[in-house]
Amino acid sequence: DYYRLGFCPPEGGPKKDLENLGEFLAGDRIESSPYVLRMNEDVYCRQVCVHNVGRGEGPGNSPNRLVRAIRSGYHNNWIVDNLPAASVAENP
Repeated sequence: DYYRLGFCPPEGGPKKDLENLGEFLAGDRIESSPYVLRMNEDVYCRQVCVHNVGRGEGPGNSPNRLVRAIRSGYHNNWIVDNLPAASVAENP
């Protein structure tokens, strides 16, 4: 679950969206986010929140939940208005 990895949830918590059969079978979960996207508005950078995602790696430190998820191949796809907005791209 995305928000269990320490990412900032939207105010009031994430809202789950209805899934179609393909999303359900693939294990995809669509939830709201704290990001606000507006068309035809240039925004360089806007801070959503400040959040500690865990300890850093180092000698004697075991990897935190986020590092373990990344190493296990976890990835996130952004969907805006039911269209893919960002996803993982791998070099051939």
